[in-house]
Amino acid sequence: MGTLPKIESVLLEIHQSLGGNTAYSTVQKNKFATGKISISKQSDMMKTILLSIVEKLDVQPESFDAIWQSLTNIANAYKGLELKTWTFNADQKQINWMVLTHFLVPGLARFSAFQAIETPFDKGMPGGHFWYLPELVESDGDKKLVLPVPQVIDWLTDLLGTDLENLANHSLDIDIQNLRRSLYNWKNGTNTIRYSSIFEYFPDGITLDFEGAFIVDETITLDEQFNQALAFINKKDLNVQKLKFELPLSEEVLTDILQGNVNEEEKTKLIECLLDRYSAPSIKIIHQRFVVASVVQDIYHRLVKSQCPDVDKYCADPQKNKVLQLFALYKGVYNLTIEAWRNCRDKGEFAEDIWFEAHLPEWDKESIFLSILPSSKETGIDELATYLSYSFRINASDVIDDVIGHDPKSCAEIAERTVRKLHNFYVEQTETQDLKARMQQSSPWRALQNEQNYWVVSSVAQSPDLPIRLKEVTAMRMRELANTPIEKILVVIPELAYYLNGESKNRPKDCKNKVEALLDEAEKTEGYDLWMFAILQYKAKHLLAQNDFDEASKYFRAALEESFKCSYGLMSGEIARDCLAVSVANQKLIVNNHEKYYREMLSGGMIESDQIPSIEEVARWAHSYFWNDLYKPYPGIKPQQPLSQAQIKPAFNKLFPLLEQNNVEGLRDWLNSNNSLFKSSLPDVEGNSMLMLMLKLFFKAQKLMDAKPLEVWENFLKDIFEKYPKQLNIRDLKGQTPLMLAIEARETMLVEQMLAVGADASIQNYQGMTALHTVCKIRTPQIFNAFCTDSSDWNVKTVGGRLPLHTACWSGNLYAVKKLVELAPKQLWEKDYAGFTPLELAEYLIENPEALNMLEQQSRKNGYSCGIQQELVKIVEVLEQAIPLKC
Repeated sequence: MGTLPKIESVLLEIHQSLGGNTAYSTVQKNKFATGKISISKQSDMMKTILLSIVEKLDVQPESFDAIWQSLTNIANAYKGLELKTWTFNADQKQINWMVLTHFLVPGLARFSAFQAIETPFDKGMPGGHFWYLPELVESDGDKKLVLPVPQVIDWLTDLLGTDLENLANHSLDIDIQNLRRSLYNWKNGTNTIRYSSIFEYFPDGITLDFEGAFIVDETITLDEQFNQALAFINKKDLNVQKLKFELPLSEEVLTDILQGNVNEEEKTKLIECLLDRYSAPSIKIIHQRFVVASVVQDIYHRLVKSQCPDVDKYCADPQKNKVLQLFALYKGVYNLTIEAWRNCRDKGEFAEDIWFEAHLPEWDKESIFLSILPSSKETGIDELATYLSYSFRINASDVIDDVIGHDPKSCAEIAERTVRKLHNFYVEQTETQDLKARMQQSSPWRALQNEQNYWVVSSVAQSPDLPIRLKEVTAMRMRELANTPIEKILVVIPELAYYLNGESKNRPKDCKNKVEALLDEAEKTEGYDLWMFAILQYKAKHLLAQNDFDEASKYFRAALEESFKCSYGLMSGEIARDCLAVSVANQKLIVNNHEKYYREMLSGGMIESDQIPSIEEVARWAHSYFWNDLYKPYPGIKPQQPLSQAQIKPAFNKLFPLLEQNNVEGLRDWLNSNNSLFKSSLPDVEGNSMLMLMLKLFFKAQKLMDAKPLEVWENFLKDIFEKYPKQLNIRDLKGQTPLMLAIEARETMLVEQMLAVGADASIQNYQGMTALHTVCKIRTPQIFNAFCTDSSDWNVKTVGGRLPLHTACWSGNLYAVKKLVELAPKQLWEKDYAGFTPLELAEYLIENPEALNMLEQQSRKNGYSCGIQQELVKIVEVLEQAIPLKC
């Protein structure tokens, strides 16, 4: 059993090959690779690793955006593949191989080719070899494997005009013996090249004498330059057979040149090609060549260890050392992409895509190249996910199939195997549709009896529109055909799905008994361990339907843990959704406890939005989903109501008439008799205290009620402040306190009363904002003045590192700015986490209208206003005048 590796694990592999994982412990790396750390830590680690990779590979700033966009597209496509693929009982080695051959390697080859077309990164390297990949070369009639680092060393020594033993003598500023020994070991593969060693032995500023480089005298004639070129070729002992691997010229053209059959244009071309290939490289280029070669070589070593553990890393037989097939696959796709460009670049990208696709074998278009097929941009990932799921289902062994042949016979065998597999794959899909049609047109039982393929029957059974009577008949046929453990356990799934996921109104009266029988059958079935996650999820829903919320929660959590053992498409995300829903059904969101469900919902494709919603928003949705969709009590089971509603409704039914009647004595009795409601937060996802809930209702009522009832209500709120002062400092779902709400509502009297009985102005919400930040966002001087006391702590920062003066600046609150300059003058020099002082923040918004417009939209969305340009200009004037005075 295994899973599709996450994109994070791929990044870790690259980072490790660059020597960049030393800052993280093994536990940290494992949690990052599997997505089991907090979202903030995952984000920080991802950012650090990506920036480290970009820095170490020396990606140029002008290329960064295009490369980033391409890699983002690849990552998004891979995420789609991950969410739609089922790995069944496949071996991890088999899964890794299929991902490498059917997605990562073809996709990386296309990406590399496109980058090379835009910005060639290997200028000066042999044109006929992939110097950064393991290469099979002829040596005394045999194939020999040459790794990337030795190829770079050969390139460098060739340009220096010396052999490996003498190379170190070109630099007297470094440890000569160490360099000679390291280069010898690097070339012979004794040691793995370290990233730091490259810069240690070839430091910036080192001077190397490139005696083997080609230099042309620009002051002489073309014919004399051409003679210099021929002399250089002779000196290097280069013939046509050697040159065709060094220069981008055909064998025919090279033969004519060396025989003297050449015109001026061809002479110029030869000189240009020699200069491109044999010019002296900069130290920066030498660094880049060694870094790229060492990364690929290290990845190659680890691929051999994981995919072909019993094979020597220098094995040159692609049938034994199957990792070599990955590089052959890469080269084939890369070269075909370049050829498509060369042949069709004048006709545009569409013509290039047609040419590229036309030169792919038909069977490979429907299998190994589905993810890069230009004509399947919209559907390729979905089709590949279906094909891979089928592949993993029919092959659970650790034997990996050849994908690239080494001779006509092996190529034919691979093609035949792929065609046969595709035929069976499409036949199964066609027969599924045919069986559904026959079941609708004639006797379902007879149609099922005539079908001998278990998986065809299984696919029909999982159709969401199939009536329960047909699901039961189909499940009976599945039982008759099931042979393997996984087939036997899947028999119960369609019926359980119908009874527990379908509409409550469609459930039969004996639904509970039927589900119990199916669950009992599943637990006794041989393949239970293979599909435990699904059975546990249905067990949880079964308990939920009997109002056993606590036990249901336990089974949902157990199902989630089991779902991580294999790739089950969207199932982990769906179970995480159910875990969160049952957790917040009658409880406040607790971020530290519940974030893991939110994280898995994001990772599992349960949240589709252009802008990722906060965990608070998702928790609200999950609460609603629980009571409207997930919770479906069995017939005869009394439906439960949200606990907070059950507690509050009777109390409110008595309260509202008392408020309407201004029954002071009755209100006092009500407060005394409902003491339990004011002890802590209410049991709902919002995390409201009773006071918070009444405040929110009060602010809504202001728009609907007359002044007199509102006055009664306001006085009653004051009584609550005094009787239950602890309620003032209970935070809701977003970390808000009643004080923050009162400030936002500009309720001056309520704010003053809250402060008088002990409301804490320094409590932070989920964004790190306090009541003091809130008071800086609104433009109500009287409320601001209520906080101008010695007890107010104006130095609390938000999660973005912003102090109240920052907030007053961007919100355009000139009154608050003037006050804070006096109250907290040190804030004039304090920077937020983006590096802005309050003055710099205001200046940035003035100078960048787009940023100010985005701030205005975000503020309006959250119910606030921000400063307009004229207000910000005045604020800048105040700050500029204040800074000299405070120095």
